[in-house]
Amino acid sequence: MAMTQCPDCGNNVSDLAPACPNCGYPVVDEAAKAAAEKEKKKGLQGFLEFIRKQGVVGLAIGFIVGVAVGGVVTSFVSDLINPVIGAIIGQGSLDTLTFTIGDSVFTYGHFIGVLINFVIILAVVYFGFKALRLEKLDAKK
Repeated sequence: MAMTQCPDCGNNVSDLAPACPNCGYPVVDEAAKAAAEKEKKKGLQGFLEFIRKQGVVGLAIGFIVGVAVGGVVTSFVSDLINPVIGAIIGQGSLDTLTFTIGDSVFTYGHFIGVLINFVIILAVVYFGFKALRLEKLDAKK
């Protein structure tokens, strides 16, 4: 049985008592407030424990680095690879490759560039994962 202190007279009162037996102050509300505050702290503590155990910070850092790598690879593909492929096939850039059906223009060159971008990012993630030996961390025992 937990005890709480009466805010009016200062006597210790059981959490189960509806009012302080000394002064009649309604303690149930105070006990409920204290329990709610304790539960709130427990919830925040549980959240912080979850972050520590599940590696959420590492996940967030990985996401930020992944976005940065994506930007670098996108620039690499659009600024270096697309012009080289475009020069090989006789166009100024891979992005200019299109075909038209009726009034619709299909920019398949841009799609090829995005596909190359995806494959390079996939390769960077795969080889980075292997180089850091992260597969051992993710393996279930």
